[in-house]
Amino acid sequence: MEAIRGFYENYIRWSAASMTLSDVLEIAIFTYFIYHIILWIKQSKAWILLKGAAAIFAMYILAVILQLNNIVMVFNRIAPYVATALLVIFQPEIRRALEQLGTNHLFELFSLSSTKDKVAGFINCTYLADDAEFDTSENIADNKKEFYEISLIENYRPFIFLDDAEKRTEYYSESDRNKLSGFLFRINLNDKYFWVYQHIYSVSRIDRSKNVIALFVGDTYDEIDSDIVQIDSRADVIIFSSSVVTAKMDLMQRFFGFEQYIRAGAQKTIEIIRDLDIVDSLEKFVAFENKSKLTNAKKLLKAKNSPVLQMKKNDLLENLKKHSRYKTMFKFEEDHIVISSQKEAAAFIKMLNDDIVRSELTGKEYDSSSKMLLGPVGASH
Repeated sequence: MEAIRGFYENYIRWSAASMTLSDVLEIAIFTYFIYHIILWIKQSKAWILLKGAAAIFAMYILAVILQLNNIVMVFNRIAPYVATALLVIFQPEIRRALEQLGTNHLFELFSLSSTKDKVAGFINCTYLADDAEFDTSENIADNKKEFYEISLIENYRPFIFLDDAEKRTEYYSESDRNKLSGFLFRINLNDKYFWVYQHIYSVSRIDRSKNVIALFVGDTYDEIDSDIVQIDSRADVIIFSSSVVTAKMDLMQRFFGFEQYIRAGAQKTIEIIRDLDIVDSLEKFVAFENKSKLTNAKKLLKAKNSPVLQMKKNDLLENLKKHSRYKTMFKFEEDHIVISSQKEAAAFIKMLNDDIVRSELTGKEYDSSSKMLLGPVGASH
């Protein structure tokens, strides 16, 4: 107890009456900078190492309090070398922080912390809501209002530039203003993280040449001599290491080359049909996929993982010839289905996607993709 009391008297106890206004100001300044330095460290790889260093420092304080002189002596001897080692280990982070400080980006990053919290809140209320529905990107032909997960493949990695984001040193400047397309937020979860992309639409830009922009200061409005962009709490795309999740498929198609992903998947389906060797020709499928609109390509993409394509050729042909609708819908020649038009190719893809279902309640057949009642076999509709 005497050791603890002595530590308190020598290092902790102080007289509040002796504090001055300058002391209070110094404490406030140090608190502000220490708080933001900790925030910056949590954005870097130094956070895990810092927790280890904090544990070692706590051990040192405990040794001082308990007057464990030999341990204190060891700590004091190695302290200069540890400080040098930390400078070497954290050299990239320290350099990046100084670069950000020199370009005033450090404080801009701090000012966005509340925005990141709002974005995280938006994710909780939308992507993680109890009624949120998710599906794979192969099923975008269904046009459901839900979230789709897009698996990133070798030929489609639109956000690959984020892999070395921490090594990038270029900064946004006024000359880039007209090129700005969106914001990226890094959301940290313990030792892992993911990225959030928020697209900048035209309504988010306030052009000074077309508008008078003023900020209320005191009791007057002062005109601002710069353009303004609005940052929302939206999370248009969530980016993980191996996939992205979004409900904005039109955004992915317009700005992130998702059409290439769709067409590559559609062509893969045609290759699977070819390998199955169940149709007499692929010509109509290729023409079907090459339409300028992506509707047909999306249908082919959906069929890529069809369980029908996992069947053996002879079993599939036998089942189709017995089916009440397909046996008259398709023309069979020996061990192949004849596809002589794009309409027949479309019917074949509907079969792959199992779009024709029979109601157990009414016994009627429906096109499941549109819920449209189908007419009798052989009738036009």
